[in-house]
Amino acid sequence: MLIDQFEELLTVCNDPVEQAAFGEVLYALSDPGSAEGFACRLLLTMRADHLAPFGERPGLQSLHRRLMGDDAGGNHLFLSPIGVDDIRRAIQLPADEVGLRFVPPDLVERLARQTADLANGLPLLQFALRWLW
Repeated sequence: MLIDQFEELLTVCNDPVEQAAFGEVLYALSDPGSAEGFACRLLLTMRADHLAPFGERPGLQSLHRRLMGDDAGGNHLFLSPIGVDDIRRAIQLPADEVGLRFVPPDLVERLARQTADLANGLPLLQFALRWLW
């Protein structure tokens, strides 16, 4: 089961009861020792800046321990941040496609360098560019 943007359970869903219920279902589905011999493999994607809130949220700790804890046996993978050149292209190419330009001209470079230094830089960049465009 693939769940993309799992952090939305923490950011979009504000009901702790619903969060806990969803976490319990995922925990049960992923139980390798289930009586029926069925275990669902989970693939969750989540921004790294939401890992701590995920582990601290009541009702989600068991799922967090299964996926991230010492007993997870390397079940998690952290992707490295993209480099400044890729960030620059992610800003410039869509703008070029629709004929937008940046003023001042060094704005793309400044945005790319500032984004590369932040752990949650890409979501912040996306938010800023959406407002600019």
